[in-house]
Formats: sequence, C-alpha cells, structure tokens
Amino acid sequence: MTENIQNAISAFSDKLKRISGFSDAVLKKDISEDEILEEKIRHSAQALRSNVVNTYRIYKSPFAALGKNSSRAASIEEDEQALFEAYSLFAGAMELNINEGKNAATYISRVEIASPLAKKACYTVGGQFIWLFLWLYFEKNCRDYFPYFCEREKNWELCFKKSANFLFEGHEKEVFEIVKREFYS
Repeated sequence: MTENIQNAISAFSDKLKRISGFSDAVLKKDISEDEILEEKIRHSAQALRSNVVNTYRIYKSPFAALGKNSSRAASIEEDEQALFEAYSLFAGAMELNINEGKNAATYISRVEIASPLAKKACYTVGGQFIWLFLWLYFEKNCRDYFPYFCEREKNWELCFKKSANFLFEGHEKEVFEIVKREFYS
C-alpha cells in the first residue's frame, strides 16, 4: 500500500513538472525564491526566443514556411514588396534631395508615401510591423531609413526616419537582437 502511495505521489510530481514547465531543481524543497524567479525568467526568455524565431522564419521565407499555395504566404510576400517599394521611393527622393538640393533654396521637406500597409491594422496598431521591418533590414539590407507608422488626421501613414534618429518602441529592440543573433550572426 505504501508503495502505491509513493508511486502515485511520484506520478503526480512528474505530471506537475510537465504542466509547470519547470526543471527538477525548481521542485526541490530547499530552493530559494530567487532560484524560482530565475527559472521563471529563463523559461520566459526561452519562450520569447522560440516565438520570435518561429515568427520571423515565416516572414523571412513565407512560402517555404507556410507552403507554396498558402494565401497567408502570398499576403506576407505582397506586404514585403509593398514595404520595399515604399522604401525605394523614399530613399530615391532623399537621394535626389541630397544631390540636387545641396546649394538650392528649393528642396524636398516632406515625403508622403501612400501604401496599402497603412490600411492594415495588424501593422499599424497590431504590433506585426516589426516582422516586415526586420525583413527589410536584414533581407533587403535597407538600413539608411527605418520605417514606422504615424497617425495623421485619423489616418495612418507609412513614414521613414534616418536610422541614426530611430528609437525602437517596447520590446522591439529585444526582438531585433534575437533575430540578429539567431539568423544573421
């Protein structure tokens, strides 16, 4: 009978370990709160890394990741091309401005890019734009200007900022560093 109870406790402990996602060290009696917190942080960082790698893999090669007949892959590739075209237009206008406007009194002061991306909530407010940004930066090597969305008169507009003046928002810098380390180091 005692052996059955021990087996049941052992089976329950094993199930608890699998459910909680913690290592054997966390379930020991003499573990400190700091060690538990460190394990949770480590687990959270691993989950973030895994999520970033899996998501960027889709944006890096949509058809390879999702299949050649995937409508989502086609949509992602279309969005990537739209961003690349917008970047090319903006960079071209800035290059023209630099070459032609050095000593001129007339120059380009503001460039507005009309893009279908500005109509997609998943990019403007949904937090998915970082994946297109990373694709443009790493896969197309577009690094002079960084794209972002700004709201003007209740409409979203795709804008660009010199890379030296660009600041990441929220956890985007961490996502950038994970992609850089996992795919391009």
